[in-house]
Amino acid sequence: MRFSQSVGLYGGRGISPAGRTDRTIQGVEHVTYVNRAVMHAKAVTAEHAIGEVSYLHAIGAQYKAANPDAAAAIDLIIGTTVTGIARSVSIFNAEID
Repeated sequence: MRFSQSVGLYGGRGISPAGRTDRTIQGVEHVTYVNRAVMHAKAVTAEHAIGEVSYLHAIGAQYKAANPDAAAAIDLIIGTTVTGIARSVSIFNAEID
């Protein structure tokens, strides 16, 4: 049986070593592109989460200055919200992997 007619992994067609190498390189490029996209998504999510937490702390400071009696309640709200944001980012990072 000739090489080009042998039954193999590629549906019975013989694939030259150069063709296999080309497919491997394309596969590596695709995996690299996907990995970069995943890393970008994680980085953007983390940046936005940090921005939201910073905003919460800034607004909390303004509210505490305006109403010192509510400082404990404001801290509780901010702490709970920050915990929720951290949990959401953690779940997102775990799911996207």
